[in-house]
Amino acid sequence: ADQWLGYAFPSAVFIHTVEIANSAIGNAVKDIRIEHSDDGLDFYSVKSIAVNPVGDTVIQIAAPGFHKHWRVFVESTVGDTYPCIKALNFKGFLQP
Repeated sequence: ADQWLGYAFPSAVFIHTVEIANSAIGNAVKDIRIEHSDDGLDFYSVKSIAVNPVGDTVIQIAAPGFHKHWRVFVESTVGDTYPCIKALNFKGFLQP
């Protein structure tokens, strides 16, 4: 089944950086995809990346834009089980 962690902001936001503090246990995320949506139903991929399985990863988004919904879609984990993330930060700003 699809596994993701995201946030629906009250209004559209410009996200330029995503920070992930990965879990050091056997089900840390390994490969992810950053996605956005305007309606919460149809998501579009912004970037795919392999993350540090035992620490923090900072991801610069090359094609940012103003969108209400942002998420990290988990493509695989270290132990091929459910994903475990210690912290997830979306950095950006509100639409003027």
